[in-house]
Amino acid sequence: MEAHQYEGKTLSYITVYPDGYKESTNYPIVILLHGYGADMSDLASLVPAMHRTGYIYVIPNAPVKIQIASGMTGYAWGAIGDHATPQEVEYVNELLLGFFDEVSQRYDVLPGRIALGGCSQGGGVSIRIGLTRPEVFAGIFILSSGVRSIREIRNTLPENRTQPIFFAYGTQDPFLVDGIAEKSIALLQSEGYTIDSHEYDMAHEITPQVIVDLNSWMARVLPPFSS
Repeated sequence: MEAHQYEGKTLSYITVYPDGYKESTNYPIVILLHGYGADMSDLASLVPAMHRTGYIYVIPNAPVKIQIASGMTGYAWGAIGDHATPQEVEYVNELLLGFFDEVSQRYDVLPGRIALGGCSQGGGVSIRIGLTRPEVFAGIFILSSGVRSIREIRNTLPENRTQPIFFAYGTQDPFLVDGIAEKSIALLQSEGYTIDSHEYDMAHEITPQVIVDLNSWMARVLPPFSS
């Protein structure tokens, strides 16, 4: 697998190309959104553990630069949960929608051949923006995250609620307070969605078993390219 960094029209991003990549092939695309305080290289480092030949992986860098410790910076998709203003949410949505269009055109991806997901804050953003576009995203995957602001999505859900959703969360995660993952799953199920949920004895992390289970789900909802 080879990774290349690009400066897009709206966001910087890393693309990880599959083993044996052929430019003329219409690969399905997996878009991964990183968490609060991380950057695009964080999730790019996980890609080699995923399916190595059947997908193009695209990982954008969030637009908001933040200080996470003395002398250390990271990036965010804005303020977390209820602290995000409507203007901030709209700004990030517009950036990502432009980014999705750019990536689709660059890699000539076929309709419905994209999976969207992320970890922590990136998972919450994936829920917010991905569920409103079932015709674009074949599935949504949420890692160590949940719906922190119910009002963000309840009034935006489409009539078509057959979009597959994968949830992975840890029972020892200090950031998923008040059972937010379980409540998010219950909320989406009450709205008509079928959830493939996985609970792990882990903290705020992505373990090898999470990747194994995600790979299995991905192969079902968005089959990899096979030569």
